[in-house]
Amino acid sequence: MAKVVPSNMHITGTMGDFTYVKRGNSYYIRRKRGTVTKASINESLQNFAKRNKLVNRTAVPVNDILKEYAGHFREGTFWQRLLSRLKKCKDDNLETHLQSLGKLELNELHAMSKHVSMAPYSIAVHKDRFTVKLKFQTHAQFRGEKNNCYYYEFIVLFWDTQAEITTHNSISTHWVYTKTPVPDYEINFKRTARDKYYLLALKLRGGQDGKTENMMRERAMMILGGGKLE
Repeated sequence: MAKVVPSNMHITGTMGDFTYVKRGNSYYIRRKRGTVTKASINESLQNFAKRNKLVNRTAVPVNDILKEYAGHFREGTFWQRLLSRLKKCKDDNLETHLQSLGKLELNELHAMSKHVSMAPYSIAVHKDRFTVKLKFQTHAQFRGEKNNCYYYEFIVLFWDTQAEITTHNSISTHWVYTKTPVPDYEINFKRTARDKYYLLALKLRGGQDGKTENMMRERAMMILGGGKLE
């Protein structure tokens, strides 16, 4: 917007880059329209915008896809906690981003750690499949006295070398009853040559006699970890 300043000059018209106008009994000078220089974006703002773009490149698909599996169980603060993890990374490589999300709960009030002690998982990468091995020391526990069984759902997201999501998939275990031995898990996901990075999440559902009542206290979901397939 042109800046209008008082003037003691009693002329009208344009001279150079200035226009002289009379309004009522007063005279004013203003710059000629179109001569104001646009403000340039400073380097810090440019870097901030560039960083946000890279962070969102990872955050948006992770948030959207896990929401498909979690539904309303995913709490509203998950998005901010997800961004917080990514913004603390030392760099914005996709591998670094995915590694930083390990043990991130989708609902802190109903955390996985309240049901079972998490054990380290291991992976094996093959030409046509991605294998996950996980061994728990105990059964999952629930506050409801009627809960006598549960199952896990393993969820994987894959990215290519251009940091684009290629696919996502899930595999559920059978119902595990708390009076039986604790099983070891070996899950095999199909993969293609395009799949170079992964993110692994785990979902827990409790139930009674092989049925679930969809109660919040019977559920948990967390990101186990992620990184490069090599």
